[in-house]
Amino acid sequence: MSSRAKFATANPLIDALMKRDATGRPLAYDITHLVTRLPMPQTSGIEKVDLAFARHFSQSACDVLVHYGHLKPKSFKPEALADLLRYAPVKSPRAGYAHVYSWLTGTPPSDEPPHSKPTTPIESGYWSRRLARLRWQMTPANTSLPKDAIYLNVAQHAFEFSQYFSWLKNRPDVFPVFLVHDL
Repeated sequence: MSSRAKFATANPLIDALMKRDATGRPLAYDITHLVTRLPMPQTSGIEKVDLAFARHFSQSACDVLVHYGHLKPKSFKPEALADLLRYAPVKSPRAGYAHVYSWLTGTPPSDEPPHSKPTTPIESGYWSRRLARLRWQMTPANTSLPKDAIYLNVAQHAFEFSQYFSWLKNRPDVFPVFLVHDL
């Protein structure tokens, strides 16, 4: 049984997004918050949620990665998500996080989610994570946002700056989905 078949939540919209084939629309996952927070040694609650989605999408159900900029977003091929996760600063999540991660991915809970340990010692260092962030921010797009995509923004990063989302006015075919935390 695939991880898509096992996945289920109490929210039909999230179920449809995580099982992209249920909607028939391409999925564009926003990585801006994860990239911005790469140099940080500790994670916030929102980052843990964002990382759980990123880990899920690194294995299935994502068509394109989005990193927004001042005029328009940059789009990357989904294979690049594995590189981003190598620098993620999550270490040994609490039991509650492991439970939520397990629930999101449909996998048995464990002490350490996949991709949480750096593959080499330098990848866990502050400067290597800072350089990784700079590389992500400076790298030009290598694909485009597909027509009729669902744009998923999990982390509510920089919502107060409308210029980062003005591109959506020019793309009425894109269906934006924003998760808002801590109201």
